[in-house]
Amino acid sequence: MSRLFSRRFACVLFNPQTSSTPGVTISCRFITTSIKSNQELINSPPEISYQPFYSQKTQRDKKASLVIFDKDGTLICFHSMWVPWTLQTARKIEELAKIGSLSEKVYRLLGYCPIEMKVRPGLLAEGTMLQIREEITKLLIEQGLRKDQAQEIVSTSVLDCPTHSRKSLKPIHDLRELFSALKSHNVKIAICTADNRVGTMAMLREFGVESLVDVVVCGDDYGAQPKPNPYNALMICKVLGIAPEDTLMVGDTLADMGMGRSAKLRGTVGVLSGVAGKEELKPLADHLVSHVGELMPIVLGSSTC
Repeated sequence: MSRLFSRRFACVLFNPQTSSTPGVTISCRFITTSIKSNQELINSPPEISYQPFYSQKTQRDKKASLVIFDKDGTLICFHSMWVPWTLQTARKIEELAKIGSLSEKVYRLLGYCPIEMKVRPGLLAEGTMLQIREEITKLLIEQGLRKDQAQEIVSTSVLDCPTHSRKSLKPIHDLRELFSALKSHNVKIAICTADNRVGTMAMLREFGVESLVDVVVCGDDYGAQPKPNPYNALMICKVLGIAPEDTLMVGDTLADMGMGRSAKLRGTVGVLSGVAGKEELKPLADHLVSHVGELMPIVLGSSTC
């Protein structure tokens, strides 16, 4: 078995022709000769001095070689998972803290609108679970709780969202059809999400696309950086041997678009199926589509958007 591991970036790669072993997270079916050893990944973090992504029409029209997808709001419905989690979490925090109307403050902090019952761009949509826990702890301290009390309440009430639950998993498009189409054009696929690895991998298995994805980066992976930091995107490119200027970033938030821009990828594709609207995404999105089902013309360089 060929296995490459970076302490800076928790992504395990293995040869799919051999049997999988416990602890291996996902197959990377394309391991280029430019990645020679474990030590190379450890000693050679990606530089952020790549050439700017192409803007000339003849360059932008060529087929992309890699697509990096966000998960929630891009591939699966964000609200069906996170709205129930938000309501339950805020209620539990208020009960434990014994502070009236605390739920409303938690809603504002997370970016949840109780009137529309939808999540807006903000901490919940763009942050990692670690960031969410840290910010709720600060909120509780601001409300007069001691630090140890706030930390205890957060550890008890702010639990991981069961994003692998069949009840809450709702694909935005036929993922197997989309990923198979990308593979038929030799386009590599990566997922970069703020969600945890357990839920992410369960989602891929549920929809039968685990074998079609080359790299997965999750918010709880050791060394992963929250969006819009370019690190995750650049390391994905490095691991797969694809230049940033041949890579597209697809997501539903400004954090997704910001990661693509700061990594100087070829382009960013904003989808309107998640938390952000057209006017919010427009400043940083090179393309806007209703959902990922409209992605292929952009990937193949035939879109005029």
